[in-house]
Amino acid sequence: MRIVFLGSNPSNASPMDEAFTHCKSRKTLDKWIEKLGLRVYDVDFMNVSNAKTPNNRMLFSGEIEREVDRLVDETYGKVIICLGTVAKKAMKLVNKKADRKYITLPHPSGRNPQANDSEWLDGILLEAKKALAELI
Repeated sequence: MRIVFLGSNPSNASPMDEAFTHCKSRKTLDKWIEKLGLRVYDVDFMNVSNAKTPNNRMLFSGEIEREVDRLVDETYGKVIICLGTVAKKAMKLVNKKADRKYITLPHPSGRNPQANDSEWLDGILLEAKKALAELI
């Protein structure tokens, strides 16, 4: 079963509109992937939306809802690791239409104060590793 890391949408700082390419969060995420016992080339990355938002604001509910049918299709047969609250909200909406397996981690942004607490984060990643083992 393929594992997919689901983010919100591309950062305005990213030169690409693809998920977690050429952005600071990707460096953090690569470390998390290793701590989860995964290899970066064995996982996929996607976003709830591929559109950038003004000032990197969070997606509005309507913007998330417009992506649900696409997410239902693109998450079939995959285990999803939601990165942050927007991705978690999207997967809750997806699961109203189709049963998908997912877990949630904080967003790997350097602006996330929880993600900067290494002791807390190590505990979260250990729990996620156990949860993933049960799902795959």
